[in-house]
Amino acid sequence: TQDGYEAMFAVNYLSVFLLTTQLLPLLKSSGNQSDNSSRIINVSSKGYKMAKRIDFENINAERGFKTFPVYGHSKLALMLFNLELAEQLSSQPVNTYTVHPGAVNTNLGSGDNTILSRFLFPILRPFFKTPEQGAATTLHVAFEPKADGQNGFYFANSKVRKVGKQARDSSQAKTLWSWTENRLAEFYK
Repeated sequence: TQDGYEAMFAVNYLSVFLLTTQLLPLLKSSGNQSDNSSRIINVSSKGYKMAKRIDFENINAERGFKTFPVYGHSKLALMLFNLELAEQLSSQPVNTYTVHPGAVNTNLGSGDNTILSRFLFPILRPFFKTPEQGAATTLHVAFEPKADGQNGFYFANSKVRKVGKQARDSSQAKTLWSWTENRLAEFYK
């Protein structure tokens, strides 16, 4: 990006962090004015499992860029953001969730020249969800009254799912939060 960040990391994580934190005052006040909490829904992916941890030394994937591991890294960052955000909002009328829409028939990865993109995706695409089916979990979390008691949870196929230990690492979540605030400080002036 113009700011010097790897594009997927900037779109999938940094921009979400910035937008969400800028909207928090409004979300808190809206939650106080209604019977329901405000809801923040971050679209993640099971792809977060491709990353074992946040690699602060290679945050821009300058050492060996590969599309799917970089994608996984950006989605792990989003999962850790959600973990820390839920902790920070635990006493507020705001709930935060991450959702996995499933394998959806989109053009994601269509520009790649990898074996996966060129050969495997065309074979698998007929088995992917339609965009409407992919939106079902997000809509469930947005409108299901029981979701109010599930702050910080991860959903797939409209159900709460367990996450891997890398997405439950509260120490790394706090470190990532501080790192991100420092990098985005100029936008908070």
